[in-house]
Parts: sequence; structure tokens; C-alpha cells
Amino acid sequence: MALNALRARADRHPQTTAIAIIGLFVLFILAPVLLLGPEDTTGGTGTLNFETLTSGLPLQIIVSAVLLLIVGVLGWWRMTLLWSRLERRGLRALYFTLAYPLLGIVVITLVLNDGETGRNPRDVLLLVLVLNFFVGLSEELLFRGILFGALRQKNRLITAIVVSSIAFGLLHVVNAGVGQSADQTLFQVINAASLGVLFCALTLTTNNLWPAIMLHMVWNSYAMMGLASTEVMPESPETALTPTDLSAWAFLVPTLILLIGIAILYGYRHASQVRLRDVVPPPGLRKDITDATAPR
Repeated sequence: MALNALRARADRHPQTTAIAIIGLFVLFILAPVLLLGPEDTTGGTGTLNFETLTSGLPLQIIVSAVLLLIVGVLGWWRMTLLWSRLERRGLRALYFTLAYPLLGIVVITLVLNDGETGRNPRDVLLLVLVLNFFVGLSEELLFRGILFGALRQKNRLITAIVVSSIAFGLLHVVNAGVGQSADQTLFQVINAASLGVLFCALTLTTNNLWPAIMLHMVWNSYAMMGLASTEVMPESPETALTPTDLSAWAFLVPTLILLIGIAILYGYRHASQVRLRDVVPPPGLRKDITDATAPR
């Protein structure tokens, strides 16, 4: 009975529930900074290094497991599109967007393999892929599954896309609390917000969260492999593939990402005849949710 009451309450107030879940997640991430104060883990460089980033694997596994448990308790498998029918025609967008980061991973892995790096490139790649699978799972479940799914129930699609993408971008402000420079943090916020639009578009066009999780994993892995290469070969040309400063051209990457996301949304609108200003709840919701949130 208690479980049914909890689910019913979450179904009646999906947005409040989603915001509460994300608030608890952010509070958990910020807990060390709030309790112990800001700590510079960059060694004064303003850049998070490879070792610092990869040390977070156990935490990412725990966060992913807790989020999956929450979704299971609430019965939100379908609302989050973790368990839904995959629209295969939408996979064309996934293949297209995977090409650039996959090529970058291959190039950087070959560079690491040719140089005297002190690291086994295969071990580095495996660690990066495993870490970013859980990063992709947790962040996509939070922002494209829980938040985007909840916002879709009572708001226009464009509102749900913009709000969830901005929220995803702002999440990266927390990196400033561990010593990351203002320039790099600002770039991450802008880049992540643009990626948020792309991930929302991919989730919509495939009717499934897993393609966005996979793209998120590959994209983050590409950036992290680039970081690994710059630490051992600072002058390598691959540094140009992963801009982290706030030079004018650095905005080219998020701009292109945003344009690709908009193009995918346009294709989705054309194929589905759904307008972005429509209220379109996630498919497969329980009947009581659908009835309560259907556009009047």
C-alpha cells in the first residue's frame, strides 16, 4: 500500500518529483564542497586531470544503481523511456552523430599506442568506456529520462527540451568547486546545454533513452581520451579536437552540436507530424497518468 501511494503521488506530481530527485543528486555531488569547503584538485592548473576524473568510477556505479532503484520504485521505466519500443528509423541520427567522436577515439588511441606514454592504450580505453557508460547512464536517466520525461507530461515539447538542457548545462558548474577554471567551466556549461538538445532530439526520434546513453558514453570517452593524450603529449595535434579554453573558435563545437540537434528535431517533426509546441507525454504511461496529463 505504501509503495502504491508513493507511486500515485509521484504520478500526480511528476515535475515536483523529478526536481526533488535532481536536487538530491546535486546536493550529494556538492556535499564534500559544502561540508569541507572548496578544494583545488587540479593542482593549480585549473584543469581536471585524467587520474582525478577516472577515480570517480565507483561513485558513478553507485549513483547509477541508486537512480535505477528510484525509477524501479516509482515504476517510471516507461516514462523515462528506459523500457520502450525503439523506433529504428531514428537510429540513423545516432549513426550520424556517433561518427565524429568515434573517429576521434580511434585517432587518439592510435596516437597513444605509438607514443611512449607509460599507459596501455587498451587499458585506458576500457577504463574510459566503462566509466562513461555509467556517467551516460546516470546523467541521461536524470535529465533526459526523469526531468525531460516529467516535463513532457504537462508542458510543450520545446519547453521540456530547453529547460532540461539548460539544467544539464548548469550541472557542470559544480566542477568550479573543485578548482576548474572559470573559462573551462563556462565552456562545459555551454557545450553540455547544446549536447542536451542533441540528446533530447535523439531520445524523441528513437522513442528510447538508450541511444542517448550510448552517444553520451562515446562523446565523453572521446573528450577523456583527448585529455589522456594531451597529458602525455602536450604538443600533439589531437589537442585541437577537444577545445577546453574559451577562445572564439571553441564556440564552434557547441554551435555545430546545437544545429545537429535542431536538424534531428526537424526530421522528427516531419516524420511524426508532432509540433514542438505540442504537449506530448511519453508513450506507454499508465492510464491514470495519461488521463491526467492529456492536452485539453
